[in-house]
Amino acid sequence: MQTDLEVQQAIAHLKQGHTLLYPSDTIWGLGCDVFNQKAVEKVFSLKGRALQKKCIVLVENIGQLNQYVDDVPESFWQVLEYATEPITMIYPKVYKLPEYLLAENGSVAIRWVKQEGFCKSLLKSYKKPLLSTSANVSGEAFSGKFKDIHQDILKQADYVVNLPQHPVKTKSSTIWEIHLDGSFSILRP
Repeated sequence: MQTDLEVQQAIAHLKQGHTLLYPSDTIWGLGCDVFNQKAVEKVFSLKGRALQKKCIVLVENIGQLNQYVDDVPESFWQVLEYATEPITMIYPKVYKLPEYLLAENGSVAIRWVKQEGFCKSLLKSYKKPLLSTSANVSGEAFSGKFKDIHQDILKQADYVVNLPQHPVKTKSSTIWEIHLDGSFSILRP
């Protein structure tokens, strides 16, 4: 199956510290291994994005998520478990993630990928979190579809997953922020 082959190709590139242009669980994204700082910097460079603006970390399951977050109210675990649409949570306290991924206040945005497809298969096989951001030049509009990816990004990404027709939602995830006091805000519905 082509998806399985593409997962293996993507993993080979991730292990070499390369960037990927790939169908995430929401839209076409740019990504890399979160633990490879040079690859993370290349993703930001490809987008023309300031390093101060952070990206999302993708994890494959709730067990992997638990390795990086702390002090999450039980109600948020239930939201994540029962949500039918992708939700990215900004967690106020994280650990075991590189400092260059963290916002100034120490928080990080993490999404548990639940939808079956290329992205879920990649995370499951790679067994490490991925950095993810939309595959567009910073500040430019992007539909989330492969056909609308800027030519510079297509040419400069180290590996373009060969699934241009792969179904993606073409809608970014909802973003919630958990505050230290246990309250939350919805930043992007």
